[in-house]
Amino acid sequence: MKKILFIGGTKFIGSMLVNKFLDEKISVYIFSHSAPINNKAHYIPGDRNNNDDLRQLKESIKGQVFDLVYDMCCYTPLQARQMAEMLIPHTKHLIFFSSAAVYAKTEYFPLNEKSEIGAHPSFGDYGTNKAAAEVIYDEACKKHDVGLTIFRPHYILGPGDYFMRHQYFYSRLEKGIPIDLPGNGESLIQFAFASDVALLFYDIPNKQTVQTDVINIASPEIMSLVGTVNLFAKSAKQKPLIRHINYEDYDLNEQFFYDDYFPFPNLNLVLDVTHAEQDYGFQGLRLVDYIDDLFNEWTLNKQNYQILPTPFQ
Repeated sequence: MKKILFIGGTKFIGSMLVNKFLDEKISVYIFSHSAPINNKAHYIPGDRNNNDDLRQLKESIKGQVFDLVYDMCCYTPLQARQMAEMLIPHTKHLIFFSSAAVYAKTEYFPLNEKSEIGAHPSFGDYGTNKAAAEVIYDEACKKHDVGLTIFRPHYILGPGDYFMRHQYFYSRLEKGIPIDLPGNGESLIQFAFASDVALLFYDIPNKQTVQTDVINIASPEIMSLVGTVNLFAKSAKQKPLIRHINYEDYDLNEQFFYDDYFPFPNLNLVLDVTHAEQDYGFQGLRLVDYIDDLFNEWTLNKQNYQILPTPFQ
Protein backbone atom coordinates (compact mmCIF):
# COMPACT_ATOMS: atom_id res chain seq x y z
CA MET A 1 0.00 0.00 0.00
CA LYS A 2 1.16 3.53 -0.79
CA LYS A 3 2.35 5.40 2.31
CA ILE A 4 2.63 9.14 2.86
CA LEU A 5 4.09 11.07 5.80
CA PHE A 6 3.11 14.62 6.74
CA ILE A 7 5.14 16.87 8.98
CA GLY A 8 2.34 19.13 10.12
CA GLY A 9 -0.72 18.76 7.96
CA THR A 10 -3.57 19.04 10.45
CA LYS A 11 -4.77 22.47 9.26
CA PHE A 12 -5.85 24.22 6.09
CA ILE A 13 -3.94 22.91 3.02
CA GLY A 14 -2.52 19.99 4.96
CA SER A 15 -5.90 18.77 6.16
CA MET A 16 -7.29 19.00 2.60
CA LEU A 17 -4.46 16.82 1.33
CA VAL A 18 -4.74 14.32 4.17
CA ASN A 19 -8.45 13.85 3.55
CA LYS A 20 -7.90 13.39 -0.18
CA PHE A 21 -5.30 10.70 0.34
CA LEU A 22 -7.37 8.93 2.98
CA ASP A 23 -10.39 8.94 0.67
CA GLU A 24 -8.25 6.97 -1.76
CA LYS A 25 -7.41 4.39 0.92
CA ILE A 26 -3.78 5.54 1.06
CA SER A 27 -1.96 5.05 4.36
CA VAL A 28 -1.23 8.48 5.88
CA TYR A 29 1.07 9.20 8.82
CA ILE A 30 1.05 12.61 10.52
CA PHE A 31 3.68 14.00 12.88
CA SER A 32 2.20 17.07 14.53
CA HIS A 33 1.65 18.69 17.92
CA SER A 34 -2.09 18.82 17.16
CA ALA A 35 -4.17 15.74 16.43
CA PRO A 36 -5.70 15.40 12.95
CA ILE A 37 -9.46 15.74 12.63
CA ASN A 38 -9.59 12.61 10.50
CA ASN A 39 -8.91 9.70 12.85
CA LYS A 40 -8.12 7.36 9.96
CA ALA A 41 -4.59 8.78 9.83
CA HIS A 42 -1.73 7.28 11.81
CA TYR A 43 -1.00 10.02 14.32
CA ILE A 44 2.49 10.48 15.75
CA PRO A 45 2.16 13.20 18.39
CA GLY A 46 5.06 15.56 18.74
CA ASP A 47 6.63 18.95 18.25
CA ARG A 48 9.39 19.25 15.66
CA ASN A 49 11.20 21.67 17.98
CA ASN A 50 11.40 19.08 20.75
CA ASN A 51 14.36 16.68 20.53
CA ASP A 52 12.59 13.95 22.50
CA ASP A 53 9.66 14.11 20.08
CA LEU A 54 12.04 13.93 17.11
CA ARG A 55 13.60 10.80 18.59
CA GLN A 56 10.12 9.32 18.89
CA LEU A 57 9.42 10.16 15.24
CA LYS A 58 12.67 8.49 14.21
CA GLU A 59 11.69 5.38 16.14
CA SER A 60 8.18 5.39 14.66
CA ILE A 61 9.39 5.39 11.05
CA LYS A 62 12.27 2.95 11.51
CA GLY A 63 12.33 0.45 8.65
CA GLN A 64 9.61 2.24 6.69
CA VAL A 65 9.77 3.82 3.24
CA PHE A 66 7.28 6.53 2.32
CA ASP A 67 6.28 7.24 -1.24
CA LEU A 68 5.94 10.91 -0.34
CA VAL A 69 6.89 13.15 2.56
CA TYR A 70 5.22 16.54 2.88
CA ASP A 71 6.90 19.13 5.10
CA MET A 72 4.11 21.63 5.67
CA CYS A 73 5.54 23.62 8.57
CA CYS A 74 9.28 24.17 8.19
CA TYR A 75 10.30 27.73 9.08
CA THR A 76 14.00 27.59 9.95
CA PRO A 77 17.19 26.06 8.53
CA LEU A 78 17.60 23.99 11.70
CA GLN A 79 14.17 22.44 11.24
CA ALA A 80 15.01 21.60 7.62
CA ARG A 81 18.38 20.10 8.54
CA GLN A 82 16.89 17.89 11.25
CA MET A 83 14.14 16.59 8.99
CA ALA A 84 16.45 16.15 6.01
CA GLU A 85 18.80 13.93 8.00
CA MET A 86 15.94 11.91 9.44
CA LEU A 87 13.41 11.63 6.60
CA ILE A 88 15.11 11.74 3.23
CA PRO A 89 16.59 8.24 3.59
CA HIS A 90 13.01 7.05 4.18
CA THR A 91 11.29 8.51 1.12
CA LYS A 92 11.26 8.64 -2.67
CA HIS A 93 10.04 12.22 -2.97
CA LEU A 94 9.85 15.20 -0.63
CA ILE A 95 7.48 18.16 -1.00
CA PHE A 96 8.44 21.38 0.77
CA PHE A 97 5.89 24.11 1.48
CA SER A 98 7.99 27.21 0.96
CA SER A 99 6.80 30.74 0.18
CA ALA A 100 6.94 33.62 -2.31
CA ALA A 101 8.57 35.55 0.54
CA VAL A 102 11.93 34.00 -0.45
CA TYR A 103 12.36 36.45 -3.35
CA ALA A 104 14.65 39.43 -2.88
CA LYS A 105 13.15 42.91 -2.93
CA THR A 106 12.93 44.24 -6.47
CA GLU A 107 10.97 46.60 -8.69
CA TYR A 108 10.99 44.17 -11.63
CA PHE A 109 7.96 41.91 -12.03
CA PRO A 110 6.70 39.29 -12.49
CA LEU A 111 9.02 37.04 -10.52
CA ASN A 112 9.70 33.62 -12.00
CA GLU A 113 11.30 30.65 -10.30
CA LYS A 114 14.79 31.79 -11.37
CA SER A 115 14.42 35.31 -9.95
CA GLU A 116 16.88 36.34 -7.27
CA ILE A 117 16.40 34.86 -3.82
CA GLY A 118 17.33 37.03 -0.87
CA ALA A 119 16.34 39.36 1.91
CA HIS A 120 13.14 41.36 1.76
CA PRO A 121 12.63 43.86 4.60
CA SER A 122 8.87 43.35 4.64
CA PHE A 123 9.20 39.62 5.36
CA GLY A 124 12.16 39.72 7.73
CA ASP A 125 13.63 36.38 8.79
CA TYR A 126 10.60 34.46 7.52
CA GLY A 127 11.67 34.73 3.88
CA THR A 128 15.40 34.25 4.39
CA ASN A 129 14.79 31.22 6.64
CA LYS A 130 12.48 29.63 4.06
CA ALA A 131 15.12 30.23 1.37
CA ALA A 132 17.82 28.63 3.53
CA ALA A 133 15.57 25.63 4.16
CA GLU A 134 15.08 25.23 0.40
CA VAL A 135 18.85 24.98 -0.07
CA ILE A 136 19.22 22.39 2.69
CA TYR A 137 16.48 20.18 1.26
CA ASP A 138 17.82 20.58 -2.28
CA GLU A 139 21.33 19.48 -1.30
CA ALA A 140 20.10 16.55 0.79
CA CYS A 141 17.71 15.26 -1.88
CA LYS A 142 20.39 15.42 -4.57
CA LYS A 143 22.80 13.57 -2.30
CA HIS A 144 20.31 10.72 -1.81
CA ASP A 145 18.83 10.84 -5.35
CA VAL A 146 15.39 11.71 -3.96
CA GLY A 147 12.80 13.76 -5.81
CA LEU A 148 12.07 17.25 -4.47
CA THR A 149 9.27 19.72 -5.13
CA ILE A 150 9.52 23.22 -3.69
CA PHE A 151 6.28 25.19 -3.76
CA ARG A 152 6.32 28.97 -3.48
CA PRO A 153 2.72 30.06 -2.99
CA HIS A 154 1.50 33.65 -2.85
CA TYR A 155 -1.17 34.61 -0.25
CA ILE A 156 -3.54 31.66 0.14
CA LEU A 157 -7.23 32.31 0.76
CA GLY A 158 -9.97 29.82 1.49
CA PRO A 159 -12.26 28.34 4.11
CA GLY A 160 -10.19 27.13 7.05
CA ASP A 161 -7.50 29.80 6.70
CA TYR A 162 -6.06 30.00 10.23
CA PHE A 163 -4.58 33.42 9.41
CA MET A 164 -8.22 34.58 9.19
CA ARG A 165 -7.53 36.99 6.35
CA HIS A 166 -11.02 37.15 4.91
CA GLN A 167 -12.46 37.34 8.43
CA TYR A 168 -10.54 40.59 8.91
CA PHE A 169 -12.47 42.23 6.09
CA TYR A 170 -15.93 40.82 6.81
CA SER A 171 -15.79 41.57 10.53
CA ARG A 172 -15.09 45.24 9.91
CA LEU A 173 -17.52 45.56 7.03
CA GLU A 174 -20.34 44.08 9.11
CA LYS A 175 -19.77 46.46 12.02
CA GLY A 176 -18.92 49.55 9.97
CA ILE A 177 -15.39 49.67 11.39
CA PRO A 178 -12.73 51.34 9.22
CA ILE A 179 -10.38 49.10 7.29
CA ASP A 180 -6.91 50.47 7.96
CA LEU A 181 -5.15 50.34 4.63
CA PRO A 182 -1.36 50.83 4.60
CA GLY A 183 -0.32 53.61 2.26
CA ASN A 184 -2.36 54.53 -0.81
CA GLY A 185 -3.63 51.00 -1.41
CA GLU A 186 -2.24 50.79 -4.93
CA SER A 187 0.29 48.03 -4.27
CA LEU A 188 -0.25 44.96 -6.45
CA ILE A 189 -0.57 41.41 -5.11
CA GLN A 190 -2.00 38.02 -6.07
CA PHE A 191 -3.89 35.30 -4.28
CA ALA A 192 -4.19 31.55 -4.54
CA PHE A 193 -7.34 29.60 -3.69
CA ALA A 194 -6.69 26.93 -1.07
CA SER A 195 -8.35 24.16 -3.08
CA ASP A 196 -6.20 24.99 -6.12
CA VAL A 197 -3.07 24.88 -3.99
CA ALA A 198 -4.02 21.55 -2.45
CA LEU A 199 -4.71 20.05 -5.88
CA LEU A 200 -1.31 21.15 -7.17
CA PHE A 201 0.39 19.72 -4.07
CA TYR A 202 -1.46 16.47 -4.75
CA ASP A 203 -0.86 16.24 -8.51
CA ILE A 204 2.71 17.33 -9.04
CA PRO A 205 4.65 14.37 -7.61
CA ASN A 206 2.95 12.19 -10.24
CA LYS A 207 3.75 14.64 -13.08
CA GLN A 208 7.22 15.88 -12.18
CA THR A 209 9.87 14.67 -14.63
CA VAL A 210 12.96 16.33 -13.13
CA GLN A 211 14.55 15.45 -9.81
CA THR A 212 14.10 18.92 -8.32
CA ASP A 213 11.49 21.46 -9.32
CA VAL A 214 10.52 24.86 -7.94
CA ILE A 215 7.01 26.09 -8.64
CA ASN A 216 5.30 29.44 -8.05
CA ILE A 217 1.63 29.22 -7.13
CA ALA A 218 -0.88 32.05 -7.58
CA SER A 219 -3.83 33.04 -9.68
CA PRO A 220 -2.66 35.02 -12.73
CA GLU A 221 -5.12 37.72 -11.58
CA ILE A 222 -3.31 40.79 -10.22
CA MET A 223 -5.13 43.04 -7.74
CA SER A 224 -4.41 46.22 -5.82
CA LEU A 225 -4.92 46.34 -2.07
CA VAL A 226 -7.76 48.80 -2.40
CA GLY A 227 -9.31 46.68 -5.16
CA THR A 228 -9.19 43.70 -2.82
CA VAL A 229 -11.00 45.65 -0.10
CA ASN A 230 -13.68 46.77 -2.55
CA LEU A 231 -14.24 43.23 -3.82
CA PHE A 232 -14.74 41.92 -0.28
CA ALA A 233 -17.14 44.79 0.38
CA LYS A 234 -19.10 44.01 -2.77
CA SER A 235 -19.46 40.35 -1.80
CA ALA A 236 -20.80 41.40 1.61
CA LYS A 237 -23.08 44.05 0.05
CA GLN A 238 -21.44 46.70 2.24
CA LYS A 239 -19.79 50.03 1.58
CA PRO A 240 -16.23 49.96 2.95
CA LEU A 241 -14.88 52.61 5.26
CA ILE A 242 -11.26 52.80 4.15
CA ARG A 243 -8.75 54.65 6.30
CA HIS A 244 -5.35 55.20 4.63
CA ILE A 245 -2.63 54.94 7.23
CA ASN A 246 0.97 56.13 7.12
CA TYR A 247 2.31 53.62 9.63
CA GLU A 248 5.44 55.68 10.19
CA ASP A 249 3.27 58.37 11.80
CA TYR A 250 2.60 55.84 14.56
CA ASP A 251 6.20 54.64 14.89
CA LEU A 252 5.26 51.29 13.38
CA ASN A 253 7.38 49.44 10.86
CA GLU A 254 5.67 47.94 7.85
CA GLN A 255 5.96 44.35 9.01
CA PHE A 256 4.38 45.07 12.38
CA PHE A 257 1.61 47.02 10.70
CA TYR A 258 0.45 44.33 8.34
CA ASP A 259 0.97 41.46 10.75
CA ASP A 260 -1.28 43.08 13.37
CA TYR A 261 -3.57 45.57 11.62
CA PHE A 262 -3.95 44.51 7.99
CA PRO A 263 -3.56 41.07 6.37
CA PHE A 264 -1.14 42.07 3.59
CA PRO A 265 1.95 44.27 3.31
CA ASN A 266 2.09 47.51 1.36
CA LEU A 267 4.31 46.25 -1.45
CA ASN A 268 4.16 45.03 -5.03
CA LEU A 269 4.64 41.27 -5.30
CA VAL A 270 3.65 39.62 -8.57
CA LEU A 271 4.56 36.05 -9.55
CA ASP A 272 4.95 34.49 -12.96
CA VAL A 273 2.98 31.23 -12.83
CA THR A 274 3.68 30.13 -16.42
CA HIS A 275 5.63 27.07 -15.21
CA ALA A 276 2.73 25.78 -13.12
CA GLU A 277 0.24 26.46 -15.90
CA GLN A 278 2.12 25.11 -18.90
CA ASP A 279 3.99 22.21 -17.33
CA TYR A 280 1.47 21.06 -14.72
CA GLY A 281 -1.91 22.27 -15.98
CA PHE A 282 -2.48 24.64 -13.07
CA GLN A 283 -5.52 26.91 -13.46
CA GLY A 284 -5.81 29.29 -10.54
CA LEU A 285 -9.26 30.67 -9.83
CA ARG A 286 -9.76 34.41 -9.55
CA LEU A 287 -10.80 35.77 -6.17
CA VAL A 288 -14.20 36.72 -7.54
CA ASP A 289 -14.78 33.05 -8.43
CA TYR A 290 -14.59 31.82 -4.83
CA ILE A 291 -15.26 34.87 -2.70
CA ASP A 292 -18.81 33.64 -2.01
CA ASP A 293 -17.27 30.59 -0.30
CA LEU A 294 -15.28 32.93 1.95
CA PHE A 295 -18.35 34.98 2.81
CA ASN A 296 -20.40 31.86 3.56
CA GLU A 297 -17.72 30.53 5.93
CA TRP A 298 -17.59 33.90 7.64
CA THR A 299 -21.37 33.87 8.10
CA LEU A 300 -21.24 30.42 9.71
CA ASN A 301 -18.22 31.01 11.95
CA LYS A 302 -18.07 34.73 12.67
CA GLN A 303 -18.71 34.21 16.36
CA ASN A 304 -15.19 32.76 16.58
CA TYR A 305 -13.47 35.91 15.32
CA GLN A 306 -12.44 38.79 17.56
CA ILE A 307 -11.70 42.25 16.18
CA LEU A 308 -8.39 43.52 17.51
CA PRO A 309 -8.23 47.17 18.58
CA THR A 310 -5.98 49.51 16.59
CA PRO A 311 -4.10 52.65 17.65
CA PHE A 312 -5.30 54.64 14.65
CA GLN A 313 -7.64 57.60 14.97
